[in-house]
Amino acid sequence: MNEQFYQPVLIYNGFLSTIESYYSVKKAQQIFNKALKLLTQLSGKSEKEVQDFLQSKYGTWIADTYIDENAKDQKDIEDIIREGYFNTYAKQLFDDEAKGITKKYQFDYNQELFGAKVFNYITNSIDILLATYEHPNRIYKEYALCIAPDRKQYHIGMDFITPIDELSDEDIEQLGIKEFV
Repeated sequence: MNEQFYQPVLIYNGFLSTIESYYSVKKAQQIFNKALKLLTQLSGKSEKEVQDFLQSKYGTWIADTYIDENAKDQKDIEDIIREGYFNTYAKQLFDDEAKGITKKYQFDYNQELFGAKVFNYITNSIDILLATYEHPNRIYKEYALCIAPDRKQYHIGMDFITPIDELSDEDIEQLGIKEFV
C-alpha cells in the first residue's frame, strides 16, 4: 500500500495582504504606513528595504502578531514593533544569520555600567543594565543587554534606555516613576 502524507504548504502574503484580510483597505494601509515608518526609524534602513522585509514571511508574522494582540489587548502596531524589534525583527531585517552573527558571546561586552537601573522608553519600565556593546551588523551600533523584572533578558538600542541616575527630578515625575526610584 502506498501511503501519502499530508504536506502543509505555507503561503506568506506579507504584512499588507495579511492585514487587509482583517481590516478595510484604508485601515490596512494606515497600519502598514505606521509599521513602515517605525521600522525605518528603528533600523536606519531605506524605505524600500523595509517594504521588502514587510512583504516577506517576516511581515506576515508581524501582521499575525498584531492581529492576535489587537484582539486581546488593543495594542497598536507601533507597540508590537517596538517590543519585537531588537530581539527578533532586527535579526531578520539585517540578515544576521547569513552574516554569521548568531551567538551572543560574539559581542565584546562592556560591563562598566553593570547593575545600573535604566528606564526603558519602549516598555516604560525600570530594568537593570547588564552590559553594553557595539553590534557590527547594525547601522545604529550601540546596544545594551538588559534584564526585566520578570528575569527576561533583552537587547535594546542605547537610544531607547536612560540610566535612572541621569534623569532629572522633573523627568522622573513626568515619567511617573517617582515611587520606584
